[in-house]
Amino acid sequence: MSRNEVVGPLSARDDHSGHCLGRPTGVGRRDQPTICFRTENDTNETAMIDSLVVFVVSLLIGALGIHVGAWLIADISDYTYAVFTALLGAIVWGVVGFFFGWVPLLGPAIVLLAYLAVVKRRYPGGWIDAAGITLVAWIAVLVVLYVLATAELTTYDAIGVPGT
Repeated sequence: MSRNEVVGPLSARDDHSGHCLGRPTGVGRRDQPTICFRTENDTNETAMIDSLVVFVVSLLIGALGIHVGAWLIADISDYTYAVFTALLGAIVWGVVGFFFGWVPLLGPAIVLLAYLAVVKRRYPGGWIDAAGITLVAWIAVLVVLYVLATAELTTYDAIGVPGT
């Protein structure tokens, strides 16, 4: 597919991008339709922006879960701290999962243990508190995602909380 080949409709308006069919701007009747199309390049940019928005929203939802868990278990209420914990947890989960996640039975346990280590390191308490924060975070995220999915605003995924 060439860079300028049409891949799908954008809207029925003239957006001055050079991707429009129909009457030229300022010529002809106003009620004559003008059809504009996205090019492959436009679609790639849109997909990249969409992915970035999904990542940020998912991270914020995951951080909300960690924030609720930390507030209930460790009595710490700092959402910004929870955002960084979710980001670090997602990075550790991804890296450890890449190297060890394929190992049957033991791999997922190692990945979860690495995630719990991040939570344990970032919040006061021991392994039990880290597991409690993670469990409450997981439940809180499921509730938020259920509400958003019921409203058809999202799917059941969140970055920074495992298993969602």
